[in-house]
Amino acid sequence: MGKRLNFFFILSFCCSIFIGTIIGCSTTTKPNISVIDRAYTSGEKKNDVNFVELKELLFVLALDNETLAYELGKLPEFQDTITNQEVQAIKELLRIFYNYPQKFNLAFNQMNKIGFPLVRRFNSSLQALFWLFLDGDQDEAKAILLDYTLEDLLRAAWFLKHTRHLNRWKWRTEEAKKLYNSCVDKDLRKNIVEFYNKNMGVTDYIISLSEKYPKSFTYKFKPFENELRKQENRWDDFEDVVDRMNSPELVHYYIMSEYSYGFETFRDPELIFQFKSGTPDSIARFGEFLLKKAGYKTFIRRVEVNNSMCAMEHTGSGIVLEDGRFLLVIDFPKGKSITGPFNGATLDQVLSQGHCLYPHEWFYKIPDDKLNNGDPFAGTI
Repeated sequence: MGKRLNFFFILSFCCSIFIGTIIGCSTTTKPNISVIDRAYTSGEKKNDVNFVELKELLFVLALDNETLAYELGKLPEFQDTITNQEVQAIKELLRIFYNYPQKFNLAFNQMNKIGFPLVRRFNSSLQALFWLFLDGDQDEAKAILLDYTLEDLLRAAWFLKHTRHLNRWKWRTEEAKKLYNSCVDKDLRKNIVEFYNKNMGVTDYIISLSEKYPKSFTYKFKPFENELRKQENRWDDFEDVVDRMNSPELVHYYIMSEYSYGFETFRDPELIFQFKSGTPDSIARFGEFLLKKAGYKTFIRRVEVNNSMCAMEHTGSGIVLEDGRFLLVIDFPKGKSITGPFNGATLDQVLSQGHCLYPHEWFYKIPDDKLNNGDPFAGTI
C-alpha cells in the first residue's frame, strides 16, 4: 500500500480550528439529505423496489453505525434513480463491513474527517469507496479498508489524467488473470506458466493468446477503453466535480493528478475545468474557487520571482487558519504536497522560488578541457 501523504498530519492538526469561520459563507455548498432522513422526499421513488431495498439496508446498518448509514444515503448516486447494480454494490460493501467492523469503522472515521460535514454535499472518500464496489473491485476495496490511506483509495477509484497509465496497467493485469483462469487449453496454460517463469511478466502474452486462440478462453477480453469511457463520465460534469472537491486534500490530489501547465491564463473556473491546463495563476485561482466552495477561508497570493529562468512572478493559493497563518494547497506545478502553516513572510519566500527550479549542478556539462578548442567534431570517428 502507498505511503500516507505528508500533509495529512498538517490538516489533522489544523482542521478543528476552521469550523467557526466557514458557516454562513454564501458561496459554499449544502449537504444532500440522506435517503433515510425523515426530511428526505422520496416522491415517485417510494414504491421503487431498489429504493425500498436500499433504505432497508441502510436502516439496518444504522443500528451498528448510524453516521455511516446516513453518509451513504447522501451519495449522489442515491439522490436520483437507484439501480439494482448500485444496490448490489451496497450489499458487497456491507458484507465487508459486517466481516471486518473494527477495520471498516477505523477507515470510515478517517474518511469522515475529510471536509466539513455541515458544508459538503456528501463524503467524497466514501463515494470513491462505493465506486470500487460498483465497479466490481471488491478485493481491492477490502485491501484498502484493512490498511487504509486516502492516497491508496483515490489512486484506485479516481481515473485521472496523470495516473491513467496506472489504471490501464491494473485493468490489463486483472483482465489477464481472468483470461488465464478461463483458459481451457492445457498446453496454452503450460506455455503461459513457462513464459512467466522466463520473463517474470505475462500480461500482454496472455492477452495476445486470447486474441489468437479465442476458443481456448471462456472469458472474453474487455478493452480498457470501454472502462475508460465509463470512468470519464464521472468527471465530465463541472458541478459534479466541484461538489466532489470538498477538502484541501481532495483539491490538491485532483489538480496535481488532472491538470497540466499551459500558457493560457483563464479566469473562469469552467474554462479551466474544460481545458485541464493553464498558467500557475489560473490553476491557483481554480484551486481557491474549489476550496471556497468547500467552505474554507481562502487566500490567493502572487509574488515577484527572482533568479528564475521560468517566470517573473508566481501565484499560489490555499486556506487561512484561525490564527492567520496559511496552508499552501496549490503551488502549481511544482508543489507535490500541501505545505505550511506559514506566516506571510515565509509564504512569500516559498512562492518567490517560482514554479520551476533549475538543478543545483549541471551534470551533463562537458568539462572545459574536453571541448577540443571549440571543434565539436574533433576526436570523433
